[in-house]
Amino acid sequence: MTSQPEHVAVVFEPDPERALARVSGAIGMDEAPALREELTVALPATRAGPAIDLTGATFCDSSGLHLLLDVNQLAVQAGNTIVLTALSSPVARLLHLSGIERVLTVHAPVLWVKHRRYGPTAHLTPIGQLNETTRWALDEVQAVLKDVDVVACDMQELTLLDVTGLNALIDFARRLNENGIVFFVYNGQPQPRGLLDLIEPRHES
Repeated sequence: MTSQPEHVAVVFEPDPERALARVSGAIGMDEAPALREELTVALPATRAGPAIDLTGATFCDSSGLHLLLDVNQLAVQAGNTIVLTALSSPVARLLHLSGIERVLTVHAPVLWVKHRRYGPTAHLTPIGQLNETTRWALDEVQAVLKDVDVVACDMQELTLLDVTGLNALIDFARRLNENGIVFFVYNGQPQPRGLLDLIEPRHES
């Protein structure tokens, strides 16, 4: 039996400059109108527009995307913007797939891992930042790495890697190695590469 996602809720933390709206639950077709109304009512209450924390959003579909665009348009018409300060994994994935992350103001760390497969070799391209907030993306991509012998990770579009993200990457490599899969990274940007250079050479090509 499939359980229905819980209803959406929003809690406001007042601030004269940019109030914070913490959204939790499911943002679907049934919930979007009420959430749109609550966020719209909050627009005049701050000078810069609301900041929206979507960490607690367990589900989001196209209705949720449309409401964010609608509220942002209203804010822009008033000379303000909305800012997304934190994202859950379902919301981050949908924003990336739809391209809306390039339209809205997103100050939350985002990571997306593109993956392609050529025979027994899988090629991964992490895009964005790898840290405590975004490490879930590695866990998700591992599920599709079945029946491969080699995983090549192109780090060219990874803009930031912190210690937590580094540990996540090492753990990811360890799990692959335990399954007999060779893992290596290449094309590191200066900041991620500098951190990678601190660990054993077997993790860097």
